[in-house]
Amino acid sequence: MMPQTQYGNILRVRPDDERSPFLEPVNEHKQLIVIDFEYAGPNPPALEFANHFTEWTYNYHDSSKPYSCNTAMYPTPEEQRRFIKAYVDHRPQFPRVGTPKMLPGSGSGTPKLHSTGSSSSVVDFMLDARVPAGGWKEEEKKLEAKTEQRIQELMEETRLWRIANSAQWVAWGIVQAKVPDLDVAATETPAAAAGEKAGEKTNDKAGAEGAPEAEDEEADAFDYLGYAQERALFFWGDCVLMGFVDKQELPEGIRDKIKLVDY
Repeated sequence: MMPQTQYGNILRVRPDDERSPFLEPVNEHKQLIVIDFEYAGPNPPALEFANHFTEWTYNYHDSSKPYSCNTAMYPTPEEQRRFIKAYVDHRPQFPRVGTPKMLPGSGSGTPKLHSTGSSSSVVDFMLDARVPAGGWKEEEKKLEAKTEQRIQELMEETRLWRIANSAQWVAWGIVQAKVPDLDVAATETPAAAAGEKAGEKTNDKAGAEGAPEAEDEEADAFDYLGYAQERALFFWGDCVLMGFVDKQELPEGIRDKIKLVDY
């Protein structure tokens, strides 16, 4: 599995020196660097597609709401199909008709022909003998049909995994969120409270001086709770579309805000 597949996690090296080895044709692919491996793991392909497609709905450079989920930007069925087809074509699940596989020889230096079930190796080199029933065009049609079937299966599975993917990132946003005073309230003890009272006057000035910096940090912080809320609306939208819950059963404040992507 790749790390979370969004544009911020794929970096490109731009060498300043013309003699840099990165500019050599053999090393051009090394100019791309993928980061954020802490979220990597062995997942089903459809879950990865669901995650990638949902990332299309975010603009993390938005000056006002970088956490907002804009479902209007979700890739169309044709865009999804094109992306998944590239995956299927790159790692085909079905063997292609072509030259018989050659295997290393057993010390003689002569390659051996991979067995195809025939008792004669000469047959493997006879083009007429290797023509599939119905001819090459018919075989190509079958392969194309199998590829298309696999693409459709992955598109349907992606739709199903999208709910689980949203639930995962809702939980992530909640865990990452920092609610003001929540940590203090949860961990405060009577002794700590008494100590805070005793040092309250002494720390007033220091607290006042440190406040602007704290406010600046808060202003620059990503709104994880807002992100979780936005993703939860997408989650509930999919639950409604999949028939897991009736829209009228949702709280009134959520009912009219859910995000729907019916494809």
